[in-house]
Amino acid sequence: MDNNFESTSKSSVSPSSVLVFGILSLALPFPIVGLIFAIIARKKATTFIEETGTTCGQVNAGKILATIGLILNIISLVSAVGGLLSYVIGIIIGLMGMSYSQYMLPLLFML
Repeated sequence: MDNNFESTSKSSVSPSSVLVFGILSLALPFPIVGLIFAIIARKKATTFIEETGTTCGQVNAGKILATIGLILNIISLVSAVGGLLSYVIGIIIGLMGMSYSQYMLPLLFML
């Protein structure tokens, strides 16, 4: 019998599910959903490795994809929050009647 088949039969986690969640963490356009799928894939991979004591190609690939997805989704989420924050600050500054140079020049001199 194939060694990978014997190791996967001892686990409650399917190696293909790790790979699918890893792919979904990269493929979905929503960072929060991608983060959730990346965390699920990494937990499933850890559970598989703990239960079997070995890994297989699908688990390794899923874990690598989930790690890449985790990093990219965090970067995407941080940039989205930064963009939203700058938009809100711009609205507040505009409502106060200040121009761009009136609030940016003092900030530049603080650096």
